[in-house]
Amino acid sequence: MKKVIIFVIAILLIIFGYVYYMKFSNDSIEALSKYGSSGEEVRQIQQKLKNWGYYTGNVDRKVWK
Repeated sequence: MKKVIIFVIAILLIIFGYVYYMKFSNDSIEALSKYGSSGEEVRQIQQKLKNWGYYTGNVDRKVWK
């Protein structure tokens, strides 16, 4: 019975750690932008997309309508 309790606690800790990492990871950007937005958030999105090979334009903080 002790092994089962320890196993369940370990699984819960792993899940909590994953959720915590996803919530506070610097790699994620909360998308508050919409089409036509501009600014630092747009620059970060453009740069990440360019690094991944999905964006070929200039990283210029602007989204053209």
